[in-house]
Amino acid sequence: YYQRALKFDNGQSTALIEQKIAMSQMMADSDTWDRFLSTGDSPTTPKQQVAFARYCYEKKEFQRATEEYQAMFFANPSDESGLGYDAACCAILASVAQESPDHEPNPMTIEVSTKFRSQALSWLQRQLETILKQSDSNATKSLNHWLVDVDLQSVRDESKLNLLSDDERKEWKSFWSKVRKAIAME
Repeated sequence: YYQRALKFDNGQSTALIEQKIAMSQMMADSDTWDRFLSTGDSPTTPKQQVAFARYCYEKKEFQRATEEYQAMFFANPSDESGLGYDAACCAILASVAQESPDHEPNPMTIEVSTKFRSQALSWLQRQLETILKQSDSNATKSLNHWLVDVDLQSVRDESKLNLLSDDERKEWKSFWSKVRKAIAME
């Protein structure tokens, strides 16, 4: 997850990459992050929020990671441009975690899953807009990665899309069409 963020950095500035390195070092403080997980408390600084969200991802606490990104973006919307992809992956994985193993529909679970996917789509659309403003090889690498990233398969793969409502399936297909067109234009 973290390595992917550096490898496909979307042409982000050196300062942002250095910030990501600093945040990965903070992830080493697992006792603090475990305390946050067990108490429901949250970090107070944006750097800590990102590190904690990434820690939650590693622990497969996708809903909590998504909530941390939401809180951070609400407090500082400009952070979304560099972290929207990571947040979207967490939200998509949170939506999958809401589904029951026996695939029995539960209206409450379906509603929660749909909200997570809707948030993820919004983040990915804004991330795509940011990438389209760039015209370098990193942009194409990032978008190509989106087409194979296993975190996104539940909203990208045809067999998974067929499990969504008609409206939601159309939105996701439209989004992936835009991604493919952007890659073809490069």
